[in-house]
Amino acid sequence: MLSFMTSERLRLGAFGVGRMGQVHLEHLIALHQEGEIELVAIGDRFGPALSSASRLLNELGGPDLARIARFDDPDAMAAATRLDGVVIASRTEDHARDSLAFIRCGTPVLVEKPFANSIAEAADFCRMLGDVPN
Repeated sequence: MLSFMTSERLRLGAFGVGRMGQVHLEHLIALHQEGEIELVAIGDRFGPALSSASRLLNELGGPDLARIARFDDPDAMAAATRLDGVVIASRTEDHARDSLAFIRCGTPVLVEKPFANSIAEAADFCRMLGDVPN
């Protein structure tokens, strides 16, 4: 059970809801149903993955979760949802740019591993993190 100093539930989302993203989504759905978090939005650039995740929401989450917001763009999701945190499980080559979309909006990010395809890409991601205002 999550324990916080406030009684408000964390507003969470998931961007990248394909194969591994749906594993994370199942856990988020369960936490939502237990009243531990509020699952607010899901997203994926790949339409079939988003459709599949939407079916999962309908099957496991019922009418409450069937209506949550869906996005095909991380920047739009980050700007519109005011999340307390997001799980990024998109394709490895998209981890860094998807994470940065949320980080730029001040949203804490949990990134599926690996967060980059190469050391150079990881270094570039770290450099870009330095450019984000606190």
